[in-house]
Order: sequence, then C-alpha cells, then structure tokens
Amino acid sequence: MGVKKIAGILLCSALFVMSFPVSSVKVQAYTAHTADEAIAWAESKVGTAIDYDGAYGAQCVDLAKAYYHYLGVTPSLGNGADYRTNTLPAGWQRIRGAQPEKGDLLIYTGGTRGLGHVAIYDSDTFAYHQHLQKNSQVEHVTGSSYKAFSNIRYWGVIRPDFAKPEEEEDDGGDGTVTMYRLYNPNSGEHFYTKTRSEAKNLVRLGWNSEGVGWIAPESSGTPVYRLYNPNAGEHHYTKDSDEKNMLIAAGWRDEGIGWYSDDQQSVPVHRHYNPNALSNNHNYTTSEEEKSSLDAVGWNYEGIAWYAVSGE
Repeated sequence: MGVKKIAGILLCSALFVMSFPVSSVKVQAYTAHTADEAIAWAESKVGTAIDYDGAYGAQCVDLAKAYYHYLGVTPSLGNGADYRTNTLPAGWQRIRGAQPEKGDLLIYTGGTRGLGHVAIYDSDTFAYHQHLQKNSQVEHVTGSSYKAFSNIRYWGVIRPDFAKPEEEEDDGGDGTVTMYRLYNPNSGEHFYTKTRSEAKNLVRLGWNSEGVGWIAPESSGTPVYRLYNPNAGEHHYTKDSDEKNMLIAAGWRDEGIGWYSDDQQSVPVHRHYNPNALSNNHNYTTSEEEKSSLDAVGWNYEGIAWYAVSGE
C-alpha cells in the first residue's frame, strides 16, 4: 500500500508537485485550517528554533513565515515592523489597533534598530513568540497582556481567513453520509470530506468541487483515518491502523476518523500512487473508468483502499 513512499515525503516541501494528468504546477495560497488547528500547530513548535529562511538564525519572522507556510500561503518578506505593509495573502485582513482574535499574527513596532516583532496570538495573556528577549526558540509567553512590553509597541494584527470549525455532515437519513470530492488546481491535491461546510469553504478558497465522490456508511466497524502532513501541506487517508501509526511516528498529524468503510464491501474505492510526484500523490476513486485512465498514464495501482455503500 505504499507505506514507505508516503513516509518518505514528510521532509519534502511541496514547492512543485505533479497533478493528474502528470504535469508540474506551483502551490498557491489557500487557508484550509481552523484557528484551533493553527494554535495547535504553534503549540507543537514550542521549544524548537525555526530558521525558515536560513538567514540570521531563528528570528521572529521565521516563526511568521513557517506559520504562513503551514496555513498554505506564500510567506511574506521583511522584518517584524514590515508586516504593517508587506504582501497580504488573498482573503486575509490587516487591522491596525484591533482586539486580537485566536490565530492572529500580532505586529509590533520599535525594538532593536526599529525592526519590530511578530507573534501568534492565542488569548490576551497567552501568545507564541520566537526571539523575544533573544530567545531563539518558540515559547508561549503567559501571564501578561499582549501589549505589556517595554521595548516594542503593539501595532495591530494580520488575520488569516481561517476555515470554519462547523461539523456539518450531509446525513442521508438512511444510515449513510455523502462524501464530497474536491480538487486543488494549484497543488494537484484531491481532498475528500463528509463535512459540507468544509467542502464549501474550500470551494470559496479556489478549490474545484468534483461533486460526490461516494456514499459512505454513517458508521461501521472499519474506520478510515485522516492524516495531515504539516510540512508538505497534504492529506492522506487509510483504514490501515499500522500505516496510520507509522505516519504519526514520522510526523504526520492525526486528524481522527474521517469516515467509515462499508463492512458489506458493496463498492470498492481504488487507491493509486503517482511515482512522479513529490507530494499530493495519491488518488481514491470508485470509478472503474478513472482507475483505468490512471493505470494508463503510469500511476501505480495499490489495491482497494476501503469500501463505499455506493459510488458517485
């Protein structure tokens, strides 16, 4: 089932990937994470020194650049104070003097040589900083207001266009759920979700809706796990708990049970692997025609991933 291949791309940055049919495209901006997911990412970096651009060591802007990358947008350039005016990702807001909200990027002016500072806001007394007081590691600073610094002055925020956290399933009322299939024309990733609001949000952010992928059981004895690679910015899906655990050990994030496989094994969902892609290199389909097309253009067939109640 391509387990070793998947783990191998953990350290690959998804700068150029291959889509179907096999062609090279550049990853562009989109934000498909909730604010809670963004804060969980920041928490996971505490105690690490992020030198995203490889220049001048681990600075506050390296945390900001890594944050932008995690959220799927192109990192902006400049010093901390430059975040008042530098390039803003599509759909994001820059608000001077705002009351911060969870996941906002805090912007400060002043500091050494007027270079300013940036940090990630969680609450009024809880934020994530790097290179604050020359500490090169990410730390969560607690116990004082986000404004309570003597050498830097709070300016305002950059507010990402976060995905909404609603869990809205399209329940057919007959013990089944509708699985939506989407395609990112910039990264080449196919994405699958039972959550209607998540699908709508991705369409709003520029993903192409490909309609219904299949119909899944509302529950069964066979969960399908959803995982996310925070380095390459892609998802993977498997009912194999060993594969799931191996990916988690390799640094993938466990996003829980995505949906369930049909224990009656009514309709197979086929899994393919693109050996020419660095990431976004798996495809899942109930369509025998699509399966044959992928076979013909050089994708490796990896067997039946799970089962649907019915096809598209």
